[in-house]
Amino acid sequence: MKKIKIGYYYIRIFWSPLGDDCNTDKYYLNLNLNNKESICSIVENVLIPELNLFSYKIKLRIKESLKYAINYYPDEKLADAYNKSPTFVKLPDNMNVRDFYIFVWKSIYGEESYQALEKDFYIEIPLEEIYV
Repeated sequence: MKKIKIGYYYIRIFWSPLGDDCNTDKYYLNLNLNNKESICSIVENVLIPELNLFSYKIKLRIKESLKYAINYYPDEKLADAYNKSPTFVKLPDNMNVRDFYIFVWKSIYGEESYQALEKDFYIEIPLEEIYV
């Protein structure tokens, strides 16, 4: 069976629209993620529109990478993927990082399961191969 391509850098790409660039309204960069309505606003108005700019293949790899990360990355690596992205929006401190990822997942994909397959079904690809 062909392995599902995932990668740490797809997660960083996913969070990157929360960086301070000309495409992100400063209003969103100042929102407090301790408020779930703010998370929903950022997802709806920043993350989803940016995600939709990618090809189907890249969107699928980002989605599968998020699913894999939620299930298999330790909390430190989840936080690292977020914090090392060019984002200026701080992680919420009223929920753990895994719950934050799950909340964002549900805000994007609704009731679709975030449960990953067994690790053997995935291959984590390096940065230099993420667009291949």
